[in-house]
Amino acid sequence: MEKETYFHNKWRPAMGWSYLCVCVFDFLVAPIVYVMIQVIFGDGNVAQLVAWEPQTIKGGGLYHISMLTIVGVTAYGRTKEKLQSTSEMLNELRNIVQPKVPVPEPETKPDGWTKAEIKPDPGEEIK
Repeated sequence: MEKETYFHNKWRPAMGWSYLCVCVFDFLVAPIVYVMIQVIFGDGNVAQLVAWEPQTIKGGGLYHISMLTIVGVTAYGRTKEKLQSTSEMLNELRNIVQPKVPVPEPETKPDGWTKAEIKPDPGEEIK
């Protein structure tokens, strides 16, 4: 199994965390700070406050669609990679714990019948 590089191992979580930071800023931090700045530096008239428009929603929300697509598809791909590597490791462990033992050939009678195929007569005793 190949050893993954630092970038290959960490870029997926970095994408998720960066998307989370952008969403927290655009939907929580920026609206609060924007209104506070208007209240502090404005003339005090609450009726003139302007609402914050999230920057990532402009353009039909293409930013969110693309980021969720990237994060979702890579999460699916990573899950497949982990399942495959886990399956390979389990197969290796099975071979270590239960080594393959050669199966002996069944004994054959001169006429070609195997021992398992020969059935005793109903009146005959089985020894």
